[in-house]
Amino acid sequence: MIRLWGKLLLVSLIVLTAAPANAGSFAPAPRVIVALERDFLEGSGSQSLGELLDTGILRYLFTGGQALPVLVNGTPYASTAGDLDALPLAAMERIELVGGESLGTLGGGTVRNALNVVLREDWDGVAVRALTRQPSRTGGEGYQGSASWGGKVGKGRLSVTADSIRREPIASADRDYSRGKWTPGGSFADASNISRGGNTVFIVKRDDVTEAVTGVRSVALGDCDPADGYTGPLTDPPGPRVPDGDQGCGFDYTSIMWETIKLDQQTLLLNGRHPLGDSAEISVVANFFQYDTDFLYAPSVGTFRFDPTQDAALLAAINCDADPGCQPGGTSSSPIADNNDLFYASHRFLGHGNRRWRGEGEAYDITAGVGGRLTSWLGYDTELRLYRFDGTVRGDTFVHEGNIAAEILAGNYYLRNPLKPPADRAEAHRQAILDTSLRHETDAAAESQSLRAALEGSGFSIGGRKAAWTAGVQMTRAEAHSFLRFVGRDGTAYDVSEVLGSGGVSFAGKRELLGAFAETRLPVMERLDLRFAGRADEADDVGALRSWRAGAEYRPMDVLTLRGSWSEGQLAPGFAQLYGTDSQSWPYVECDPGGGPPPRTCAAANELQVQRNTEGNADLDPATAERLAVEAAFAKAPYRASVEWFRESLTDIPGNQTADWALRNLPECAGGATSDCIERDGGDPVIHDRYANVVDAKTEGIMARFGAGFETSWGGYGAYGTWRREINTDLTVDGVPERVVRPKDMLRARISARRGGVRAIWTASYRSGFLNQQGTGRFSPWTGHDLRVDWTNPLGLERLRITGGIFNLTDAGYTVDTANPASTDGPTVAGWGRTYFLALSTEF
Repeated sequence: MIRLWGKLLLVSLIVLTAAPANAGSFAPAPRVIVALERDFLEGSGSQSLGELLDTGILRYLFTGGQALPVLVNGTPYASTAGDLDALPLAAMERIELVGGESLGTLGGGTVRNALNVVLREDWDGVAVRALTRQPSRTGGEGYQGSASWGGKVGKGRLSVTADSIRREPIASADRDYSRGKWTPGGSFADASNISRGGNTVFIVKRDDVTEAVTGVRSVALGDCDPADGYTGPLTDPPGPRVPDGDQGCGFDYTSIMWETIKLDQQTLLLNGRHPLGDSAEISVVANFFQYDTDFLYAPSVGTFRFDPTQDAALLAAINCDADPGCQPGGTSSSPIADNNDLFYASHRFLGHGNRRWRGEGEAYDITAGVGGRLTSWLGYDTELRLYRFDGTVRGDTFVHEGNIAAEILAGNYYLRNPLKPPADRAEAHRQAILDTSLRHETDAAAESQSLRAALEGSGFSIGGRKAAWTAGVQMTRAEAHSFLRFVGRDGTAYDVSEVLGSGGVSFAGKRELLGAFAETRLPVMERLDLRFAGRADEADDVGALRSWRAGAEYRPMDVLTLRGSWSEGQLAPGFAQLYGTDSQSWPYVECDPGGGPPPRTCAAANELQVQRNTEGNADLDPATAERLAVEAAFAKAPYRASVEWFRESLTDIPGNQTADWALRNLPECAGGATSDCIERDGGDPVIHDRYANVVDAKTEGIMARFGAGFETSWGGYGAYGTWRREINTDLTVDGVPERVVRPKDMLRARISARRGGVRAIWTASYRSGFLNQQGTGRFSPWTGHDLRVDWTNPLGLERLRITGGIFNLTDAGYTVDTANPASTDGPTVAGWGRTYFLALSTEF
């Protein structure tokens, strides 16, 4: 591979020294489906590309709920699933949704289209922009300032943008959708955003002779005093089935945590071009950014086994708390627990304090290219991209599961109320907290180098349209790691599976890839163009990756264009999926079917949250993406409209069986095995599994776009809209059909009116309702409205622009699952609530 790098670099240097003709690209231009111009971006009220996609439903309309590649000036940058805050809107000329059939040189990731950010470059002067965003409720404030300069440097041009973003967190208690709600003395079923893990003990009853499990009981341990953040005893806690009326001690975790992170970020972006004589041009895009984040969560919670049988006082306390007639210091008249039972605590570690994550990171992304012409019909393009990221996350306070169980057994940790231990146990309790506390540490880094060289050419011409082609090679080397560990006071490091109330994954991976690609656009008739593309890559870890494209565009009349396209490409699994250690998650399941040989069934629904440990699988195969589409587009000024039918599929996606399927069908762990099995010893189950190529998804739908703009003596006005309708959706996991949890319909409509220097724009976004994963509840439809007003040259102040507006004008909140009030859905603005923004910008 090193020799190939050297050869490719040598070829690039030879090409760069070639001469004649004028600089310029011959490569087939990508097809732009829709573009958001600079005027739209400046007046959006958003701080970054990521926020622009999320404030309404643009992300879903562009991506269909799947990740799309993001390009900058046609070069791969990131994914819509990643962090896009480091792309300042002030540096952008426009954002384009680009058709996948015209991105064949970029591989399988672009089968389903891509977003291309075109940076601003041909301008002179200084531009300054300031933005403030203020929700009508407490929290979530946003501030931004940016300054840009553009101008000539020698015979070339350079643009420089400096951008700073700050976002304040939203406390969970400050929003209705995330605030804890319950009825004192009521049940968990009627509560929302309330954890059973306040202080609930589950007693697994066993026969004294056979030790067979005969039932499960629950007890609200301790005072469960609302003054300490608890809910007071509530009946029928989620988890193992208990007799009606058995209680648990809930906890309102939302009262002491944040719903969103705090962010401070600075970005510096340079974009320049300079001619190299008359035959070539060099271009450079360099993006540097750094950030700091802060996030506060409630104290650790976990369900863990403990043994009170050697602590007579604790066992007596459990029995006393189960008996409403037992007075403080008394003895239960009808004990429900004895020395033969198993005990599990679902407990919030309030004495350890909140978990808090503080992160920081920095990165650079530099792309340098040289392009030019060798003859009047032959050109070249070379590009070198260098990327580097370093980040850390440090967090307190987490709890070691084994150590805390030992401290409870020793009588040191006061389980009944970690905030108020008895005086004679206070010091031992404090020391137990110190000895079981862990600190979270994550060190992450990623880097890649990519070198691309291509020849470009043009040929015959039909109807003023020239044939165009490009062919070349590309080499990429990528390396990434994320090391997660939990460290005690003595410096001992622990695996994530030993920690209560945490998650995450550790991985390290490398990949070297050599690819060859070709693409051509052929005008075969006066009104017919064809496009073909292919790419072949060889990766040293996952093997061959192939991508093929074909498209046709026919214009039977000047106002009508018909298009058809087919694309197929393979997608390499990620490093975490291939090489990751156990990652923890806590999915909700419909019920726990209990032990025994699979398949198992549930007698009744009893939704609960379980722990799932998923590890990587180095034997994963690439997934395959395919897209078939037919489109009709009409354009006659001032009207335009298009309708596209599409069918998309993703097969062999790395994933997991659903948690419900796993509980019913995976065998129980035996002989120390912790892979593809259920760990169970009387309490809540733990799912152990690996990633596998088991997920297939298919979507058939229609995408319609329409618009019209008019100029009159009064002023200008227009209407534009996009509608996405999913006709059929199928999701299977290992061949078993699963419910697709997303809306069938999405609609975004925009009406604008302009008179003089004032323009008003109203936008409505709609998302239809849909069933939850289990089919037991439904999310209602969501409709939101945004309004903004632009005023250019206000009061005669030239080159000044004031933009003000309101996100989520009607204060539409998240929609709530009717079967689980803690489960919500909706765009980012639903979480903000009604939000006012004001932006000032000027150029001079």
